[in-house]
Amino acid sequence: MSNPLLFIDFIVSLDNRVYQNTKDMTLDFVPKNVTAGRMLVHTEVAEKEYRETALKFIEAIFQEFAKDSMRFFQPDIHLEDPPYLYTERSFDSVILPALHRLCRGLVLAELPVKRSDHETSGRIDYWCIYEGYSFIIEMKSTECCLGYGPKKYRMIGRWGLMCKQLESSENDARKYIEYTKGVIPIGLHFVTAKGSAAKWDYRGQRMTELCKETMQEYADAVSKPHTVDGQVRVHKPSFVGGWIVPQNNRYPIKGEIHPFVMLLGKINPRIQHEGAPERRKK
Repeated sequence: MSNPLLFIDFIVSLDNRVYQNTKDMTLDFVPKNVTAGRMLVHTEVAEKEYRETALKFIEAIFQEFAKDSMRFFQPDIHLEDPPYLYTERSFDSVILPALHRLCRGLVLAELPVKRSDHETSGRIDYWCIYEGYSFIIEMKSTECCLGYGPKKYRMIGRWGLMCKQLESSENDARKYIEYTKGVIPIGLHFVTAKGSAAKWDYRGQRMTELCKETMQEYADAVSKPHTVDGQVRVHKPSFVGGWIVPQNNRYPIKGEIHPFVMLLGKINPRIQHEGAPERRKK
């Protein structure tokens, strides 16, 4: 059994403020018209400046994801259809605008890349510049079932595939010529919780504990050796976070509830590309 993850607990609000309460935090701590929900975050200890920047970036993306997802809850126009109910293509609806804001417009989606594993062509989900660094981003999404993990093995497989795709794009990234401090490859794996509304008390405080338990279980699972294309690999997450949807928005949609969304993030070593200070032609 691994050591329990220690989570920072805070409120995400639509007015760009963070409300912290380390004791008894309830959604009433923030006015309902600005609340985007509660967030639990665990990160690695960043020993280098670029990793600290990458962790800050991932957390900012996750907060923006939560805020923009809340815009899809508008009962007055009969809109109750957040993107996280669907596939990762639907996540683009909120991730791309978030990157556009955080990176001041310097973001490209579906950037062509040559994979080094099979010398085949592929696409990086996103390229962007944030706080002086270039980032290449691979993204995946999976569903998990509340209370048990029959889809956990699919999640592990997709996590491993994401990490492999990220690694296979690094050689191509070394050729980038923009004058930045380096290229940081990151992976974002969103995991949407799913359960039967008839079975779960979806408005109860139990969801917070269940979110923590699920994040611990999944972080443990992806940190263990697993097989990717016949090779045994270990890809420990750098970031583990959970966004708990506000109580007023946990109501059933088509008989199912989706009370929280997890994010498992992976940060690979910084790449000294052609535009990095160490390699710029004098």
